[in-house]
Amino acid sequence: EQKEEQKEEQKEEQKEEQEQQQPPASVPLPEGMPSLPPGWILLQDPTTSRYYFCNPATGSTTWSHPGDDVWRGYFDEGGKRYYCNSARGANVWELPEGVERFLDAANDDEVVEVRR
Repeated sequence: EQKEEQKEEQKEEQKEEQEQQQPPASVPLPEGMPSLPPGWILLQDPTTSRYYFCNPATGSTTWSHPGDDVWRGYFDEGGKRYYCNSARGANVWELPEGVERFLDAANDDEVVEVRR
């Protein structure tokens, strides 16, 4: 009888592990939203209902469409500004030459013109 209980417990543990390994269930792309790059899925935050994007293979998540070729400015823990471009997979301290504007993530993606 104990062996049966142990087998049942093992089955339950295996089932839980498999469920945890499954990628989250994606939601359909809203009409007009550009298609996603390979490996990316669209999810919806249950608290805010905002859409966000996930690449289950890499564990990456972003509020920005991963196909957007835009730069967003953020601040690190020490208050230093850095820039990210999810389409390029780039995080840099200085904007690349030729970039004339970025979206300020700290201010609801307000467009900031770069003065060089």
